[in-house]
Amino acid sequence: RHRSTAPAKPVSSEPRRCPTASKLPPGLKSMLITPGRVSSSPVWVRASAADSVQPGRLYAGSDYPRPGLFQSQDGGLSWNLALTDTSILAIAVHPITPTIVYAGGAQGLYRTTDGIHWDDFWSNQQRIQDLAFSAHTQPWLIVGGSDTDGFQGFVAYYDPSSTWWWDVATLPNSAEIYAVAGDPYNPTTFYAAGIDGHAGKGAGIWRSLDRGYTWQEVYYEYAPHITDLLTDRQHPGWIYAAGAQ
Repeated sequence: RHRSTAPAKPVSSEPRRCPTASKLPPGLKSMLITPGRVSSSPVWVRASAADSVQPGRLYAGSDYPRPGLFQSQDGGLSWNLALTDTSILAIAVHPITPTIVYAGGAQGLYRTTDGIHWDDFWSNQQRIQDLAFSAHTQPWLIVGGSDTDGFQGFVAYYDPSSTWWWDVATLPNSAEIYAVAGDPYNPTTFYAAGIDGHAGKGAGIWRSLDRGYTWQEVYYEYAPHITDLLTDRQHPGWIYAAGAQ
């Protein structure tokens, strides 16, 4: 039998590319988060964010197979594990001071004020699913999620000017809250989306005009499962919802 004498193909030092990268539009690149000192296999990314001032600083949250918060300083070429052994489902970079970053998940809320060192900021018995900022001059942090059993949704906000947490009353009929958003034109208007636990486990969107004191369900559909909200800065009052059938 003929045996090939060709030299072995060298192992590439380039970041591992995502198998679906070929499906991306031209100009876009995709890579797997595989920090060598943490794990040899990629992680499932549940949340991501980028620093608007510091070029290349990225954040990614995972809950499987290695839960934690991953951080890159070089645009995703290499990653370090900033928080370990905690599922991170939501990340929000402060819109005015990007060195302030919040990350939330199953064990509570974490914060960094320098983009590097992280502290346990808010521990509770609730599962944080999403984070957003209000349109205040000093933006408030809006927190959405549900209890650990997924039976009751909640929204809370944090006012940094008073260092005061306000736990908003649980939303009517909501079983789980997956997405929150602040109105870009009205700082006291919040939105939340998730599962309507009263009307057959369909999808619901709620709106508060008084920074979360009272809520009204403004949309319900039996089939979709809403997991994300986006407010339109060009068209006041427009809001977009995304999810899965």
